[in-house]
Amino acid sequence: MAKHDLRQFNPDEFAQLDADMWVAYYNHKFFRLFVLLLRLNYSHFRPHPILTLRAAYRSAMAAIVFCKTKGHEDSAKILKHLVQFYKLLSNHNVQAFDYRKAAELELEWWFVDRYPKRYKITRATALADGMAAIL
Repeated sequence: MAKHDLRQFNPDEFAQLDADMWVAYYNHKFFRLFVLLLRLNYSHFRPHPILTLRAAYRSAMAAIVFCKTKGHEDSAKILKHLVQFYKLLSNHNVQAFDYRKAAELELEWWFVDRYPKRYKITRATALADGMAAIL
């Protein structure tokens, strides 16, 4: 299967999907979130539907578990899903990256976003650190 360059994407389409995913997440419309993740992941794994499904499942499960947790008690479970998601991305990206580090940084920015007063870094910095790990 051909690899994809994560740096090549349609920013307008990505931004709209991302905004729609946040709305679905905060409204607890998890099936809608999954469908949106399918659409987003398809752009990275086309034309491989199994990889698209696996990536959407892993990212959706991480988000759902995070949404239902009230602290760090489910961090290991969330991280497991994120590691598998980022492993898929890394394996099918033109340039592999440290998928475990990317998953850890993703989870960190989620916590920074949820509990900003508990962290010394800003949401923007945490998000930028996560994105820098994969690009």
